[in-house]
Amino acid sequence: MSKKYLSMDGNTAAAHVAYAFSEVASIYPITPSSPMAENAENWAAQGKKNIFGSAVNVVSSIFSAFASLIHPMFHFPQIHQTF
Repeated sequence: MSKKYLSMDGNTAAAHVAYAFSEVASIYPITPSSPMAENAENWAAQGKKNIFGSAVNVVSSIFSAFASLIHPMFHFPQIHQTF
C-alpha cells in the first residue's frame, strides 16, 4: 500500500484532523482561521464522514460568543470543535 502525501497550509492540516475527530463543529467564519471553518463546512456539505463513520454536524453562527458557548449545549459523548 502506498502512502498519499498532500501539501497544505497549517490551517487546512488542523482542519483535517479536527474534522476527522469531531461529531459537531460550530463555526464563526470571520476569524483569522476562517479557512478551517470553510473547509469543515464544505466537507460536511459534501457528506465527508469522520473517522467514526458518521457525518459531522456543522453549526454556523454570526456571533463569536454563541460559537464558543454552543459546546456546553451538546451532551456527552459528542466530540465538538469550534472554528
